[in-house]
Amino acid sequence: MKRDAMSWTVRMAGLCLAAVFAISATAAAAAKPDAQKLFQEMLKQSLNLKDYTFKFDHKEINPKTKKEDATSCEFWWKTPDYRKLIVHQGQHKGSVVVYNPDKSKTKVFGKQAGVEIPGGMPKDAKMVEPFFKVGWQNDMIALKKSTREGTFALSGEDKVRDRKAWKITVTGAKDEYDKVVIWIDQKDKVLLKHEYYKDGKFDSSTEIYDIAINADLKTDVFKP
Repeated sequence: MKRDAMSWTVRMAGLCLAAVFAISATAAAAAKPDAQKLFQEMLKQSLNLKDYTFKFDHKEINPKTKKEDATSCEFWWKTPDYRKLIVHQGQHKGSVVVYNPDKSKTKVFGKQAGVEIPGGMPKDAKMVEPFFKVGWQNDMIALKKSTREGTFALSGEDKVRDRKAWKITVTGAKDEYDKVVIWIDQKDKVLLKHEYYKDGKFDSSTEIYDIAINADLKTDVFKP
């Protein structure tokens, strides 16, 4: 009898533990967000930002050499569209580009490889185009296009530098890229990293770090 009672107790304990594990697993599954909803939250957050600054590392495969080009930069942005970029590493190291609408709405100012650009440069000059594509708002435009009608899947949790992130993989979009991987900050819902793949091969990536959001930047920051 004692042995039967003990067996019954062990069985009940096992059932209780199984129930606890099942509840925990269900709760964990429920806590995981929907990938497409996360993406939409990131898009919405980019429209709410007043100002910010961050550093970023960009890598891409050079179509001519087929080798990886790397650039490291620092960027500042303030509404409506003050912007400043410093290139710390890469082909244009030492370059500084500034757009300050208070100073001129038609020109950018700065230095090219450490040498000042006298009189500035027209805002619509071809070599200035990449400068106006930097920033979270412009990243959102590019990501919306490259993920259009794609299948969104949550690939789990990850870390980008010191920030916890949700990792999303988008496949089958109607664009030139067959896969886009996106890391979204869990707390601030901003883009931390993205990777583009073309024909199954790595094409480019950008990683964002040392982030300050709504940092109350003053306009005197936007000087060459």
